[in-house]
Amino acid sequence: ENNDCSENVHTGVYLDFSYNCLVSNNTCENNGDFGIHIYQGQNDQVINNTCASPDMTYQSPTVGIYLSYSSSNEVSQNTCVHNGIGIEMDSSDGNLIIDNNCSNNDNIIVEGVNQGISISSSFDNYVFNNTCAGAAYGISVVGGSSRNQLIENNCSGNVQIGIYLYNGESSSNAICNNTC
Repeated sequence: ENNDCSENVHTGVYLDFSYNCLVSNNTCENNGDFGIHIYQGQNDQVINNTCASPDMTYQSPTVGIYLSYSSSNEVSQNTCVHNGIGIEMDSSDGNLIIDNNCSNNDNIIVEGVNQGISISSSFDNYVFNNTCAGAAYGISVVGGSSRNQLIENNCSGNVQIGIYLYNGESSSNAICNNTC
């Protein structure tokens, strides 16, 4: 809590096989790969952090907050701007992604890379009331991701697509009351 984890070669804050941890009020700027990375975490809370990489422009597709193989976590009230991807979930299930600012994720110019929130090979996540503007895609759901709920997110003002679903294996996702 209340750490400045900036200017690291790879990651600002890294939780590995974590359970019931709180990551809050941290500044994780200009890290080479991830601001915050949770690998195989469960029941962790990531709240009110700033994960930005404005000085990494055009160098690499940094990710503000990255959940991989993680379940039942809460990611809320974070500012994840000027990355390649604001928040990314890969093979992560049952997470709450609520009230985050994932705007202006524009630090690398490659078609489809810049995203506010990316969901890949993930199930049963609840994505609610996030702002995902100023990227190529606001929110993307790919890689056979299913049963995710995208509700009341603001995905307007993106270069290509507000909400993007790809891959025929993705199914039963609820997309309701979003602004695109």
